[in-house]
Amino acid sequence: MIITITMNASVDKRYGVESLLPGTAMRVSSCRNTAGGKGLNVTRVLRQLGADVLALGVTAGRNGDFIEGELDALGISHDFARAPGESRCCVNVVEESTGRQTEFLEPGPNIGIAVLDDFLARFSEALAEGAVVTASGSLPQGAPSGFYGDLASMAREAGARIIVDSSGAALARALSGRPDLVKPNLEEAGVLLGRRLEGAADAAAAARELIGFGAGSAAVSMGAEGVAYAWPGGLVRAVPPEIQPKNAVGSGDSMVAAFARGWSSGWDAERTVRFAVALSAANALCEETGAFRDSDLEELIPLVELEWMS
Repeated sequence: MIITITMNASVDKRYGVESLLPGTAMRVSSCRNTAGGKGLNVTRVLRQLGADVLALGVTAGRNGDFIEGELDALGISHDFARAPGESRCCVNVVEESTGRQTEFLEPGPNIGIAVLDDFLARFSEALAEGAVVTASGSLPQGAPSGFYGDLASMAREAGARIIVDSSGAALARALSGRPDLVKPNLEEAGVLLGRRLEGAADAAAAARELIGFGAGSAAVSMGAEGVAYAWPGGLVRAVPPEIQPKNAVGSGDSMVAAFARGWSSGWDAERTVRFAVALSAANALCEETGAFRDSDLEELIPLVELEWMS
């Protein structure tokens, strides 16, 4: 079983407008609400891949009811700790004339020790069944910055492998727990390492450095330029074919889902990273976040180019 963790779940709202004009009243031409947060994007992709998945995390209020109801409708198992207040909303405004996207991300509820303890009890119980764990996104207010590091230590002690996809202090502190994979993008890796990163060579160097800081492996994503993936046995850059993306939001989460699926299936590094880049691109070809078409994925997998790096 794959366990996904979304500590700061959200209701994701996607608004379509002709052009975004600040300071004016905008009429939305299309609107879509989904259960969101990076971990739940991972969850939906894994479900579509046919994986046995359990969603854990924290929800709150009426928005939390909506999130859990959406998962119920998709037949996805979940076991959330409940917090006071309201789960956040995250709004993605898509300009139909340009394809440009602007996101508004609420902070989410401020959770306390009792909620964290409740979550940890659920996580500990789930680890008895889970072989792979994904921990994605920001931490809610009230959670310590080292929380993902604690989860990584718990997973390792239980014999499970864990992927952490976060940023800032949450990512930096996660390394102390020696996660099996971290997946920052180029900007996030640069913030962590304290320098500006540009291009594949910088991404590859960053991936190596992250292993030196405690990660078992590292995938530094570069959007349309692919990913630099380093592990103790090698370093490879995987590049997708050129596509015309419709919605790139959730592509990194799809990559995390692919790594989790590859690990749970016993795939080697080459097959896993090729699949990860293809699935990320397939997500970008869908208007829905955290989704893909099987036909796109099948077409893209053999088109991913691998460049082995020394």
